[in-house]
Amino acid sequence: MTEQQLSRGAIKLTAFDNAEMDFQLMRSLGAVAFGGGSVGEIARARSVIRDGDPASWVAAFRALAARVEAPKAGGDALRGAAALRASMYWRAAEYYARPEQAADLGRRSRIVFQAAMELLGITCETIVVMLNGESLTGYLLPPMPATKQPAPLIVALSGFDGSTEELYFEIGAAARQRGYACLLIEGPGQAGTRRENPHSIFAPDYAPVVTAFINSLRGRKTIDLERSALYGISFGGYFASQAMAAGVPCQALIANSPILDLQAYMTAFIGSEFCADPPDIKVDDIDTVPDEALPPLLKHGLRASCLRFGTDSFAGFLQRLSDFRVPRPGDIRCPALALYGEGEGAEVECQAKAFAAQVNGPVTLRQFRDDDGAGDHCQFGNLALSAAVVLDWLDDLWA
Repeated sequence: MTEQQLSRGAIKLTAFDNAEMDFQLMRSLGAVAFGGGSVGEIARARSVIRDGDPASWVAAFRALAARVEAPKAGGDALRGAAALRASMYWRAAEYYARPEQAADLGRRSRIVFQAAMELLGITCETIVVMLNGESLTGYLLPPMPATKQPAPLIVALSGFDGSTEELYFEIGAAARQRGYACLLIEGPGQAGTRRENPHSIFAPDYAPVVTAFINSLRGRKTIDLERSALYGISFGGYFASQAMAAGVPCQALIANSPILDLQAYMTAFIGSEFCADPPDIKVDDIDTVPDEALPPLLKHGLRASCLRFGTDSFAGFLQRLSDFRVPRPGDIRCPALALYGEGEGAEVECQAKAFAAQVNGPVTLRQFRDDDGAGDHCQFGNLALSAAVVLDWLDDLWA
């Protein structure tokens, strides 16, 4: 008789050697906390991705997204949960996609997310504002259950490559369950905007963006605009801080991370030696460089940085970053919560402490620890903890 072997299963979760791709894997896993993924599905996709190869990443997550959203059987709850996961798999595919692919993948993420909200019975109103000829899309989530009194408002925006849909998993889902209305917004240059306007580029001043979205809510008796907080995530930490210093009508600020100088921040992230002698290459010539001289992931980063900041070279991108500074942090006079991770490095900690020292309102500085699984950028490893810290702070502020 042949002995039968037993196994715990064939799906294995293994990390990437490439640090940036490994972080992006953690980013997808982080959304699992609020229904934006399945560990098993993500692990299966990871198993067919080649380390350092963005094309294989796109193919794996695109196939996963299509497979997960495809089943039509089952009730609304089952199909809605599948659509919610698929929306983030489309977003993951969008991240490493080439510009000519990214828009279609991002649109699919948006369509499937909106379908998920409807199937799950979650009120999620699409808000569209026009600013300087660009159509900007946001979502308004009322509290659950509905409150008799006007609900306080959280206005949340992401950064370099986040989407309004992803903001649901970072703060929207937790906020609505805690009794807050949550407005998830985007501005020029951000992923959602570029889906419809591929030439949109980042603007140093996000005050008009935030103000336009807030003004779209005026007159709504269900929202208390006198208790509104602006929450910026990743690059959004700069956008929100700059907007608050410029006088947007919010009463509190949450910066995660608190970025006052985007050029210094990105130089530390990319590497000072690389930035001191950037490659002399134009965006249109990136594909002509052999992978041995310029690895595919680096090509992706160079291209994305230039296109989103409206420059034709990496040297131009670095120069353009000098416009993205908060010139007078002391003009921020509201209560502020500054969040950063233990693993983000010395420059992030330096800017967080400078933020705390220069802002004129009362500042609560919170460092998330690696021991809590939250020490990475934007706390993707523990989004539930991150959201709880934000909401507890606001509860205490407006008690």
